[in-house]
Amino acid sequence: MDKHVEAHVKCCHPCQLVAQPPRPEPMRPTELPKEPWTELAIDICGPFPTGEYIVVLTDYYSRWPEAKTLKTVTPATILKWLNSIFAQHGYPTVLKSDNASYFTSTQFKTTLQSWGVQHKTVTEYWPQANGQVERFNEVIKKH
Repeated sequence: MDKHVEAHVKCCHPCQLVAQPPRPEPMRPTELPKEPWTELAIDICGPFPTGEYIVVLTDYYSRWPEAKTLKTVTPATILKWLNSIFAQHGYPTVLKSDNASYFTSTQFKTTLQSWGVQHKTVTEYWPQANGQVERFNEVIKKH
């Protein structure tokens, strides 16, 4: 039924005239942090043909990436990996992510809060808002 309605709306000229086009977030450069490892971006890339995913973390200051292959993507698996990365490099001030359910879960938010990390989410359906990590995802997908 949903597909039938979608198909009708796409072909309906009056529907297209009144439809509101999505408003993209205006492009503006991200302000460079004052020092490394204070602002990070995280994203999940995949699934790949093997059924695996890659979690990617990028430093906004240096563009240094950290990545790991995951068999399953849950808040717990992501947080376990982040904990090991933060043990090596220290806790950042800010972690930016998209609005995927594993990043907006209560478990993810409360754990970051307990670590003293401010979690910021970017505009939905606008990957350019998290461009630093999305750019590295493109490199991964090419290889």
